[in-house]
Amino acid sequence: MIRIVLAALFACLLAATAAARESVLSYQSRIAVGADGVLTVTDTIRVRAEGRDIKRGIYRGFPTLYRDRRGARVRVAFDVLEVLRDGKPEPFHVESEQNGKVVYIGNANVSLRPGEYTYALTYRTDRQIGFFAEYDELYWNVTGADWTLPRDSVEAVVVLPTGAHVVQNAAYTGLSGQRGTAFAIDSDPEGNPRFRTTRILSMGEDLTVAVAWPKGFVTEPTGSDRLWYALSDNADAFVGALGMLAVLGVSLALWWAGRTRPPRAAPSFHCSRRPRACRRRRCASSCASGSTPRRSPPRSSTWRSRDTWRSMPKDAIPSCASGTVLRRIFRRGKGRSLRRFSARRAIWSCSRTTTTPSSARRATA
Repeated sequence: MIRIVLAALFACLLAATAAARESVLSYQSRIAVGADGVLTVTDTIRVRAEGRDIKRGIYRGFPTLYRDRRGARVRVAFDVLEVLRDGKPEPFHVESEQNGKVVYIGNANVSLRPGEYTYALTYRTDRQIGFFAEYDELYWNVTGADWTLPRDSVEAVVVLPTGAHVVQNAAYTGLSGQRGTAFAIDSDPEGNPRFRTTRILSMGEDLTVAVAWPKGFVTEPTGSDRLWYALSDNADAFVGALGMLAVLGVSLALWWAGRTRPPRAAPSFHCSRRPRACRRRRCASSCASGSTPRRSPPRSSTWRSRDTWRSMPKDAIPSCASGTVLRRIFRRGKGRSLRRFSARRAIWSCSRTTTTPSSARRATA
């Protein structure tokens, strides 16, 4: 008698523990394929909450950035249309993650009592159809692999475009990359393909379905659409490439401008102060800016010759050196050293841009 009572108590304890286990009791997904290639998905999720993992609600992750079969990066849209709990609107918010978005369902200020709740999440997404040569195909992960709770039952129904029929279908269960066979395929009352799991899915496992139908029922993107998708999906890489091209273009422009720049003109020398001769008496008006040059002219044999200035014709003497002082020096001939010094100082005070007559060049040759 005592053994019977203990066995009954132990059975009741196991039943209570099983009833208190948090889990996803059922996960039903209905995927409707539009003629424009947009999917409208409704996930009906029935859960058992005990205040441990499910305190204020549930969350659903959805990847929006992935690689296609060619390895190209693809970014898809994700728009939440409606969220219900037990048939009534439920608060939610969407947060972005590294490769997708997460929908958090529930009120942060309201804790759920232990019990069963049914959530309905309706959303829209695009660019999920694969276009092949002979058919179009939907390859779809039903629940996602980010659930930490076990899912007792998973079911997916794919609604094809109007008039389309199934060419081929397949399904897989297990972790990412696995091809488990714990599923069954049949049709719902409307004739749409239906996929159901035959065992509990643990953390990280998922149900993946694939359905193909003939071409022509879904509009295929044009070449311009594919180009726009490629640019928008790789906007950061495209901006980086434009920046590199801009830097290269500026560098080439600067190099070309430096190559085609005209040669520099010969430096001109001019006086910074008035010559001593101009401070004494009358001087030619062309020597208006002074006597001390900013850069000394080269000392050629013409400047070192003693009798150069005396032998030069009168018209060969620059205008600023043909003032009163030089006239006295050359005409009166007072002192060879004074004559050489004063003439050289007066000539250096002139601008190097002064044109020397041909007679002066012949005289100094």
